[in-house]
Amino acid sequence: MDNKCHIRSSNIEFLRIISMIMILSLHSFTWNRATGNDGHIHNLSIGVLFDYYRESLCICAVNIFILISGYFGIRWKLKSILNFIFQVYFWALGIYVLLVVLGKTNYSNNVFFQRLNCLIGDWWFVEAYLGLYLLAPLLNAFVDKVKKKKLLIWVIIFIIFEIYSELMGSKRNFDRGYNTLAFCGIYMTGRLLFLYQDKLQEFKHRTFSYIFFLLYLLTAMIISYLALYQLIGKGHDFMSVQKSFAFSYSNPLIIIEAICLFLVFHSMKFSNKLVNYIASSIFAVYLLHLHPNIKHLYYSYCGQLYNESFMYHFIMLGCLFLCIVFISVFIDKIRLLFFQWLYQKFEHLVQNKWNTNR
Repeated sequence: MDNKCHIRSSNIEFLRIISMIMILSLHSFTWNRATGNDGHIHNLSIGVLFDYYRESLCICAVNIFILISGYFGIRWKLKSILNFIFQVYFWALGIYVLLVVLGKTNYSNNVFFQRLNCLIGDWWFVEAYLGLYLLAPLLNAFVDKVKKKKLLIWVIIFIIFEIYSELMGSKRNFDRGYNTLAFCGIYMTGRLLFLYQDKLQEFKHRTFSYIFFLLYLLTAMIISYLALYQLIGKGHDFMSVQKSFAFSYSNPLIIIEAICLFLVFHSMKFSNKLVNYIASSIFAVYLLHLHPNIKHLYYSYCGQLYNESFMYHFIMLGCLFLCIVFISVFIDKIRLLFFQWLYQKFEHLVQNKWNTNR
């Protein structure tokens, strides 16, 4: 999604891939096994407990993506922003046109114009990330001007205010972590980790990796408990729980989760060209499986798996995730070649115009 993937360590790139698979897992989670039509839990089982723990383990994936962007820093480059925008339009319009050509959906002017508005309307993450991209130069300038301790204080105050705003039920500021302002706090946390990377070197020992991983697992367990308490103890329906603070990206437990998992992978050190190659196109997975015209198919198939045995469910989910990653990355590499060709033409045209005007 940003412009420095080629210089990043494979351990962090691998975390990026894992995070996207976690997002696939999040969107595969359904309550068919646990709830009735009223949305309230009627049968607490091992399967239900596993589902909520699985979601709790994966809920930090979006924060990890932004944390990685913050750690390496978003550097404003025209080619990078054009590539990101082109990628979004390629998938938004490409899938819709393909469905129309194959006769899987009827053409509609309204839907077509909705796809043209994909930077704002189709994927919430795209809109929030573009906002972060535009603000990144200002955030980076602030980081360059202040001392590390002041930045640490700023991040702590920011997160405290975010938590307070969420607990008070405000929808204006952070929207449960689903907007640019919330992303700014995670981004600055990533910048802070980068500034303290000399301290992070002390955590390279394998023992610390185990400690952070255990903290990650423990934090997920607490999040699961909070969700199940609302479901069982307070009798809330699943949608209320899903939109509660427990599963909000602004939840400090979920932020801690993201930091712990980041530190686990940061402590590793390896180089792998294939990992870097896949990671540079991994965002296409999000654009494919959550495309407005086909995401219902993903939800439906994952829901049907709840009628199968646990092992079959588990294996088919794994196969589904791998297929989506393979297809998305393969197509996106073709898309990237096309973009490179278009950008060279664009660059050549601008250069000729510039020389002519001079």
